[in-house]
Amino acid sequence: MTSGSTVKRAGQTAIGQLRRSITALLAGAAILGLGWYGYLQVSQRLWAPAAATVQVRTLISGQLQNMTELTTAKMSSKATVVVSQARKLGNFSLGDTNLVYEGVGDMQAGIDLMQLKATQVNPEQGQIHILLPPPQITNVSLNVQRSSVLANYKRWFGPNVELELQDQAQQEALKQIRATACNQQLIAATNANAKQLVERILQTAGYQEVMIETQTPQPETCVKMAA
Repeated sequence: MTSGSTVKRAGQTAIGQLRRSITALLAGAAILGLGWYGYLQVSQRLWAPAAATVQVRTLISGQLQNMTELTTAKMSSKATVVVSQARKLGNFSLGDTNLVYEGVGDMQAGIDLMQLKATQVNPEQGQIHILLPPPQITNVSLNVQRSSVLANYKRWFGPNVELELQDQAQQEALKQIRATACNQQLIAATNANAKQLVERILQTAGYQEVMIETQTPQPETCVKMAA
């Protein structure tokens, strides 16, 4: 065998080994790539609470005709106000005008569905854990038709300010009603009604084990209403 043939055979052997090495590397890279892609897909399913929350929000708001703010409790409150204005001549009182007003206020409270959180979701097991947002006072208004003047009287030469006193009494009554808007009865009713409604929607959607937590209102909510 000549030296040229030996060199040629050795070169072919080296090229064959190189090709096999490259093929093995490519195959290994493909396997790693598929494994990494599968890991990403599994990770996205395992670590996607935001997507689950959005889906639950969409489900609930869709059942409620796409409402983002849900009013779940209403109640009335009364405030009795006494206002007066005196007529004076220097330091001497010539009389006064007095008005007693009973104001009836309507209060509404609800929850913001856009702040709803699904902390745990397992559709396969039919389990879901919901954290409802704190209740919010959505409206406080004076029901003028149900409110009334209980007494209106003058003493001596009291001024003719009945209309002004009534306006003042209405403003004061509304202020007092706002101060009581965050009472426990209204908040408890809001949470109970919201919990019952959301639970019913989720059970209809196929969740058998539904856990719903409620919260108390944020302190600044009640302070703002009382101002």
